[in-house]
Amino acid sequence: MGKAWLLAVYTVSGSIGFLASGIAGPQNIPHVGASCSVAGIMAAYLLLFPKAKFVLRLFIFIVLPLSCFTYIGFWFGFQLFNLLVLKSAGVSWAGHIFGFIAGLVVTQVFKSQHQLGKRK
Repeated sequence: MGKAWLLAVYTVSGSIGFLASGIAGPQNIPHVGASCSVAGIMAAYLLLFPKAKFVLRLFIFIVLPLSCFTYIGFWFGFQLFNLLVLKSAGVSWAGHIFGFIAGLVVTQVFKSQHQLGKRK
């Protein structure tokens, strides 16, 4: 898909996440980091490789085979829970959520424009 597309997803997700963080997040902390952009890349990965599998290691001995959809779905739910219920300061939960949504939108637009995933 190319470096330009990756840069577009990264930049748009980061920008939208940054704006959401500034609006919905705590006002007394600086908004720095690339987590909103990374959330957008995770969304793109989910749309492009929904059946991908990987192994999650916990405490060295626990090995969990997971699908991409399961892991990223759990991650997104965790972000929502923290934003709506815990409201813990210091992390831009809104930025992560909106960066993820922006990544979904940009990737879906790209897929539809380039006919990805469609057989001829």
